[in-house]
Amino acid sequence: MNSSVAKIRKKLDGIAVNYEKFGFKVDYEPIRVGREETCSYVNEGEIIGRDVDVDNLVSMLMCVDDDDVGCNFVSVAGIGGLGKTTLAQLVFFEDETTLVSVGCNDERVKSEFSLRMWACVSDEDSNEFRVKDILVKISTSATGSSCDHYTMDQVQIDLRKQLDENEYLLVLDDVWTEDREQWLKLERFLKCGKERSWVVVTTRSKQTARIVGKGVMYKLGGLSLDYSRRLFEMTAFGQENPSEELLEISHQIVDRCANVPLAIRVVGSLLYGQTMSRWHSFQEKGFAYISDDKNGIKLILKLSYHHLKLPLKSCFSY
Repeated sequence: MNSSVAKIRKKLDGIAVNYEKFGFKVDYEPIRVGREETCSYVNEGEIIGRDVDVDNLVSMLMCVDDDDVGCNFVSVAGIGGLGKTTLAQLVFFEDETTLVSVGCNDERVKSEFSLRMWACVSDEDSNEFRVKDILVKISTSATGSSCDHYTMDQVQIDLRKQLDENEYLLVLDDVWTEDREQWLKLERFLKCGKERSWVVVTTRSKQTARIVGKGVMYKLGGLSLDYSRRLFEMTAFGQENPSEELLEISHQIVDRCANVPLAIRVVGSLLYGQTMSRWHSFQEKGFAYISDDKNGIKLILKLSYHHLKLPLKSCFSY
C-alpha cells in the first residue's frame, strides 16, 4: 500500500509541475455550448407541414377570456429540433403572403397586434437568466433603438410605456429557466399592455411551460410521415429526380429521424450530391456517420444534456 501511495503522489507531483510550467488554470465552470441567436424572419418556402400548427396557435392568440387583465401567456413546448422557433416565426412574420401560404386565412396577427417584438433568450444556464438583458432586447425590438447603456429603471420605464400603449405580441424564444422566482421577476414587467396582448414563449422544458403565466401550453409534435419524407427529399435531392433505389433508402433513413425536422434537414444536407456508397454507409451506420463538427444535431443534444440534472447526465452518459 505504501508503494502504491508513493507512486500516486509522484504522479500527482508531476501533474502539479506541468500545471505551473504550462500556465494551466482551473476552470470550475462547465463548458458552454451556445446557440446562435434567432430572429423573427423566416423563409416560408423552406417550411412544410406546419399549416395546422400555425392556424391552431393563431386561433389561441385571437381568443382571450373576458376575465383576463393585461397580457396573456402561452408556451410552445417540445424537444429540441422540432421547430418551435420556426412555428413562432411563421406566426410572427409580418408578410401577409407568408401568413396565407402557411394556413392563416387572413392577416389576423398583423391586424390584431399594433406592436410585435422578438427576443431570443437562450438562457441554457439558469444562472444567466438576466432580467435586465432580456428587457433590453425586448425594448430594442419595440423601438428599434439600443438601450444597452440605460439603467434598469430607464429600461423598464421606456418598455412599459411602449407596452401600455399597445396590444402587443411578444415572442421570447428559447427559454430554459425552471425557477419560478426567476421567471416572475421578468413576468411582472410584462403584465401590462391592453388585455388582448400575448407573450409566446418557446421552450424545451415542460416545467418552464408550467411556470409561465397560467401554464397554458401548446405541445408541438413531429411532422407526419408524408411531410417528413417530403422535407427529406427536398433537402437531399433538390430539383433532381432520385432513382427508385435512392427513394427506398431515403424512406429507411427518414424512419430513423423520428419525424424531427432538424434531424431530417441535417441528414438530407449531408447526403445531398453524395455517391451511392455514401448513402449505403449512412443506411448501415445511422447517425454514427455524422461527425461532431459538421452538423446541428449534436449541438441540440449538447444543449439538452447541459440542462439535465447530474444523475440524469450520468445515466445518459452511461
